[in-house]
Amino acid sequence: MRIIKNTLLAFAVSMTAIFNLASAQNQQVVFNQNTFEITYTSDVPKYISFMLFGEESLGIGSYGQVSNVSNQDGTCTATYDLDKLMSCGSGELFTKAYSTCDAIRVYGGQLYNAPVLFYAEEVDFIRNN
Repeated sequence: MRIIKNTLLAFAVSMTAIFNLASAQNQQVVFNQNTFEITYTSDVPKYISFMLFGEESLGIGSYGQVSNVSNQDGTCTATYDLDKLMSCGSGELFTKAYSTCDAIRVYGGQLYNAPVLFYAEEVDFIRNN
């Protein structure tokens, strides 16, 4: 009985690791010329927020978000308007954080009060700008 329990536990841990690896491959951060896109694993769009880390650190909620849509592969993509973010009250701080961004933490809800959906570093970013 003990061997069966240990085998089932090892199987569950392995399946969780495989699921986490597959989910992580669907999560990405894309820097475009006029937009900034965050793709995260979810069947339906949810409120997300993110924290940029660079020479400056800055958290962003839904301000500047122009869309948050469901894709057909079990992911959603939130798109932000860079012009709107760069011209807001803290636009100078956003511009510096964005232009020097070397990491991002994406939350599945309000900044700091929600679980972290994923964390990405510069080597994981897609830069089209």
